[in-house]
Amino acid sequence: MNTTDIDLAQFQIIHARVPQRPYFDPDPLRALLQMLESQPLDPRCDMRDLSEWGSGEEQMPFRGACWGHCKYVPIEGIHHQRRLVATKPIHPDHPEAVRFWGNFFEYSFSFELDTDDKALIAFLDARIAENMATPAYQAAKDKIAQRLKRCH
Repeated sequence: MNTTDIDLAQFQIIHARVPQRPYFDPDPLRALLQMLESQPLDPRCDMRDLSEWGSGEEQMPFRGACWGHCKYVPIEGIHHQRRLVATKPIHPDHPEAVRFWGNFFEYSFSFELDTDDKALIAFLDARIAENMATPAYQAAKDKIAQRLKRCH
């Protein structure tokens, strides 16, 4: 799917932060889509590892609940361990919002995008899944695993 073929005006974005560079589209969503089509995401940014955020239902690769104002709470059954729990939505008028967040493996393009638009959430989840299914993403995961083996 080519990003130039998609009417992005149909989607509602609450907040977006992506790098502004002369060779990227000035629209933050289109710029993010261009990167998803051309570069592998950085597997270390997969937000599913932060399962203590939100209810868990909004945890998908590279997205989580758009909540902040965190506090530490004890982990039941595990002594001396705590986890962060979000207590308030970042956007009070949009308590169901999710935040897409991440970076790319060998090309720095950190991004965050907040939305509660169910169509946009499904659309970005699909684009991220496509990126994660590429050989380039799998190679990035392998490189990270190799680096970790050398460190231990």
